[in-house]
Amino acid sequence: FFSAVGLSPDNVVGLQSPNTVEAVIAFLAALRAGLVVAPLPLHWRQKNVLAALSRAGAKALVAGEGFGGRNIGHEARDTAAEMFSLRFVFGLGTEVADGLIELSEVLKEVSHDMPPPPGRKDANAADHVATLTWTHSTSGEPLPIARSHNQWIAAGLMPYLELSLPQAPVPVVPYALTGMAGIGAGLMPWLLSGGTLHLPHPRSLRKLAAHA
Repeated sequence: FFSAVGLSPDNVVGLQSPNTVEAVIAFLAALRAGLVVAPLPLHWRQKNVLAALSRAGAKALVAGEGFGGRNIGHEARDTAAEMFSLRFVFGLGTEVADGLIELSEVLKEVSHDMPPPPGRKDANAADHVATLTWTHSTSGEPLPIARSHNQWIAAGLMPYLELSLPQAPVPVVPYALTGMAGIGAGLMPWLLSGGTLHLPHPRSLRKLAAHA
């Protein structure tokens, strides 16, 4: 679908969402379409998101549901109103804000025989950027950190090998998919091991322990 609507390989797509199955699907689908995923920290407000996406030249934004009393979808819509180069704003979840393309409805309608996105001319995973994660300059500006697919695989191999994970483990990942903890130590070991990923939203250490 990302490819069909006109997003091309190496276009940057922002992703700001709590840990949900839909967020993981959107993350992996964007990589499969050759896009560069720019996960955005959940605590970032609209002005931070706007500054980061403008710096990265993003063409699309995927927004999850509310977090911490905020409506991320509404903020995404307002961001798009201020950033004219942001061509698409997609929504995840059950209560998608007006003006956003509802990805869950798209997935229901997409036929199983839809052609796959075109592959890259150069299939070497080390030669193109997979994600942009973020740090800050001394002045507080968001600075992107580019990482390739191979770098993420290497990051995931470290906990995978050090923990001697069995085949098909059950990892519990409470971290958002925004950086080394969520992607490198959570998502990647799961992909490498073929297990069952759990994405809790813990409000306390007791609840997290109970889920585990």
